[in-house]
Amino acid sequence: MRLRIFSRARRDITTAVAWWRANRPFASSRLEDELGAALRRLEELPFSGPPATDVRLSGFRRLSLLATRYFIYYRVNEARDQVEVLRVWHMSRHRPPAMR
Repeated sequence: MRLRIFSRARRDITTAVAWWRANRPFASSRLEDELGAALRRLEELPFSGPPATDVRLSGFRRLSLLATRYFIYYRVNEARDQVEVLRVWHMSRHRPPAMR
């Protein structure tokens, strides 16, 4: 499947990567590496993340990045043959704002 990263997710990624580089000098590329691997996985196995547990996020799935403690919130749009990444959110934060 093709991958589409929404603008909010791109902003999330930019912010997270900047923070990671500034605050994790001994593992400055870890987030980028883990995120890249996860996005490639979603292209090949779009249903690999479980459905999001919050009922307000019905229809969304969530893939965990365990080394860096981020979630990728996404949905699978089979009609368009694409995985749509809507947010990238740190696990310590509350659920992301509305994604629709």
